[in-house]
Amino acid sequence: HYFSGEMSFEFSVEDLLGIDIVIVSIDGDPIMTVQPDKSKVTVPIDTEQYDDGEHQILVVATDNLGNESSEEVTLKFSNGEPTVSLNSDIYTAETPYSIEGTYTDVGPEITSITISGKAASLKDTDKSWRVDVSLVEGENTLEVIIKDELEKETTSELTVYLDTKAPTVDSSG
Repeated sequence: HYFSGEMSFEFSVEDLLGIDIVIVSIDGDPIMTVQPDKSKVTVPIDTEQYDDGEHQILVVATDNLGNESSEEVTLKFSNGEPTVSLNSDIYTAETPYSIEGTYTDVGPEITSITISGKAASLKDTDKSWRVDVSLVEGENTLEVIIKDELEKETTSELTVYLDTKAPTVDSSG
């Protein structure tokens, strides 16, 4: 599971004589020190402050007698946007036109790519996609929507040109 943007990391701490201090670290860097007045602690985390990928969250709790306990969990952050590249030529004389390309994801798996409302087939092994679209003569601006497993959508445009007309020859001068 991936987290993106502002999130809350929650945990509970308990001790018979009470907790003196709790230190929360991400990848070895302390981000919060708390003297909790209740057992449930909420730590706000802005995932955009960190690189995409896995991060180690360490919680160290010390009770009023100096006894220490810790727990480490791994969280995955993803803030970047997936991208789509076109492998097909942007000029064609065919409609429908088979458009092919590749995609990159920055963490969460891509779940769908649609090109002007048509779902592309995705091939996860080589991160490729393919879709047949109908074109009109001339310039065609196609809307590309990429959706990942976090339901995050990235929208862009792709321009393809259809030319089915033969060139004209005028010998009149």
